[in-house]
Amino acid sequence: MGRKNLDWLDYTEQFSRGYESIRLRSRCCHYANIMSYNEVSKLLEDETGVSLLSDQRIHAIIHDEAVKVSECNSKEAKAVLASGKALPSINKEVAI
Repeated sequence: MGRKNLDWLDYTEQFSRGYESIRLRSRCCHYANIMSYNEVSKLLEDETGVSLLSDQRIHAIIHDEAVKVSECNSKEAKAVLASGKALPSINKEVAI
């Protein structure tokens, strides 16, 4: 039975979420708004000289960040509804 070789990072769990910095994730989200995931992957590789993230991983990052934003918006909307404040009325007729 072989034992897995653990290094310091495994013991300290410093990279338990992976080697992606917040800045790298933010950069992926920014560029994914104007480019395809494949183009973002190639851009990162051109800038760093290393293949950092695949287009599938960039898709997963975008999905994770979208879930975070959606959960935040949901909490805010529930808080507004629970507060009992009157919501603004909606104009049912619009002059075009």
